[in-house]
Amino acid sequence: MFDKHSIKFTIKLPPWKRCLVEVEKGSKFQMLLSAGLSSERAKKYLLSRPYYTTTRYYFWSKKNHPNGLDIDTSSEKQAFLDLTEKYKMGLIHGYGTGALEKAGVDLSRTDSGSKTQDALVRKLHAGRVDNFYSGLEILSGLTIIGATNAMNDPDLGYAPLGSNKRKYQMMFTKNNPIGMKLKLLIDQELALMEASGRLDELLAPYMNSLKR
Repeated sequence: MFDKHSIKFTIKLPPWKRCLVEVEKGSKFQMLLSAGLSSERAKKYLLSRPYYTTTRYYFWSKKNHPNGLDIDTSSEKQAFLDLTEKYKMGLIHGYGTGALEKAGVDLSRTDSGSKTQDALVRKLHAGRVDNFYSGLEILSGLTIIGATNAMNDPDLGYAPLGSNKRKYQMMFTKNNPIGMKLKLLIDQELALMEASGRLDELLAPYMNSLKR
């Protein structure tokens, strides 16, 4: 999008919380490439139109639970409660607590000590936790770029938490005029990419990798 309009840019990968703080300030960073939708973020940032969705799945070790987990997935909230009350849920430190808090989960029942996805999978197979959750498309993408080997693990079982799709969009600062200019430009280009099928084309490699 930026190349099309001859806009120079750089992409940095600071820690997530710093990303949020710096984009809100708008001095050093003016946009964030991907964030889940929430009412709190809508108050603090300008949001682009959603450009992809993910489906939350829960994961378990086939070594320790060959028959899967006894989870009620009639609603995502009930699934989260079952995953944390019937079993021990693992989290990556600093991630994944928002959805659990929204579902009314007691976070003291979770283990958030893992620093990486692969460390969490090792902990799962070791029997120190029983499950974790993630967007299936996100975990697939991380596997494709080599950030984890999770989706290539034949001993990793997974199933959908529910039928809800989570929307993701770009976020822009409200404290710098460039934030609104970027939002308008991105929304315009996303609409064109959706209409032409380009967005689906970009997502296809990640979706195809899920077929195992």
